[in-house]
Amino acid sequence: DLIVPIEQMPSEIGKSLAIFIPEIVLVVTFVLAILLDLIFKKSKNIAGWTAVVGFLVTGYFLICSQQCTANIGIFSNIVAADPFSRFFKLLILLASLVVTFMSFYSDELYKENRRLGEYFTIIIGMTFGMFLLSSATNLVMMYLAIETMSMSSYVLAGFTKEIKRASEASLKYVIYGAASSGIMIYGISFLYGLTGSFNFMEINQALMNGNVSLFALVMSGFMILAGIGFKISMVPFHFWTPDVYEGAPVTITAFLSIASKAAGFAILMRF
Repeated sequence: DLIVPIEQMPSEIGKSLAIFIPEIVLVVTFVLAILLDLIFKKSKNIAGWTAVVGFLVTGYFLICSQQCTANIGIFSNIVAADPFSRFFKLLILLASLVVTFMSFYSDELYKENRRLGEYFTIIIGMTFGMFLLSSATNLVMMYLAIETMSMSSYVLAGFTKEIKRASEASLKYVIYGAASSGIMIYGISFLYGLTGSFNFMEINQALMNGNVSLFALVMSGFMILAGIGFKISMVPFHFWTPDVYEGAPVTITAFLSIASKAAGFAILMRF
């Protein structure tokens, strides 16, 4: 049953939080990176090393958590804790860790004597968004996770803003992202109107009953696919990719081409 009685909510939230520990660690790391960067202003890499430690702790809890063997829904079944999402989370976490280490040795990032606290902090935030996306089993959670990931990637793509092609890449990324996001949320509203639910399992049940308009279903499917297709650079939603990959810092190009794609494919397969 997807509906939890109100008197059982505290215990259900407690159980969900116990399984949600890797994501909680990422949120704590995000906050710590911001605070430490503000306190130790002379150290450029304090947020970066905070991110590295946070990613390692997240990996520990991810490997040792109940997600190893569990196959359950948490927070009223808007997020799944299962081996499928765990695999993609480990892949995303590894990519985040490698990109963070790459960033320490990137002349492109350091040559303008810029502060990099925001850079490493946004990488942590983007990683959190990708974690949510790989385990989302609800259309609203899917949309929020995509937006969390996308907002971070827009900023990272144009982080070297003094380079003209970086600003152009970031602007194109935002425009294409806003368009695909609007189309996707319109498709989600269609699908909710057809099935009366945002939950993937309940949508599946409603479609199996066969009492939906096929034309409206196909239209909503294409619209939602536009949003997911944008994240995985699927034709014909790939036009942003060459400009963004050229204009973004090399480390972010690597990050977008691995971690972002992994999260996009995870939600595509689950959806």
